[in-house]
Amino acid sequence: RVSVHEVTPGERESGQMHTGDLASASDAVAQQLAGDVARIVDQEAQGKRAVIKFGDIMNKSGTMPTTDFEAFIGRIRSKLMQSGHVYANVKFVDTRARIEGLNERESGGANDDPLQEGRGSSGAVSETKPEFVFYLNVNVYGIHRGGTHFYSVTIELTRASDGAIVFSKDYEVKYK
Repeated sequence: RVSVHEVTPGERESGQMHTGDLASASDAVAQQLAGDVARIVDQEAQGKRAVIKFGDIMNKSGTMPTTDFEAFIGRIRSKLMQSGHVYANVKFVDTRARIEGLNERESGGANDDPLQEGRGSSGAVSETKPEFVFYLNVNVYGIHRGGTHFYSVTIELTRASDGAIVFSKDYEVKYK
């Protein structure tokens, strides 16, 4: 085992972002977003509990799999949920497709009627209509010049109702 922040020979030779930089970026984003929760709740959600859904990952790195950034966003969520202040003011919601798939799998399918009540289970998630829903999106760009690699990762919190970006944090790194 090695530290998350230790650069291994494989990382050095890969031309991809190092795991330590992904960890540092997720730490920085979580810290900044946790600090901005009060402003977001007060100004953007008018004092009501904000709902954050995990949105898109636009991966234009040219070298890295999207799964690296899925792990990155999962780490941000985990860090944010450790804060009592964030947890009290923000509700994190998983994707509808994932929850409906789990509900469908666990209910046994649309024709399943375990209680013999004459009704099936659709597995559908009832859509709650929160007033203030935000998507946490990740945009990644890579610029490659010979053996030099520059990566820019931007995390944005976008209001679902009008697309307004209410939070943005950049993380940039360059390797040669």
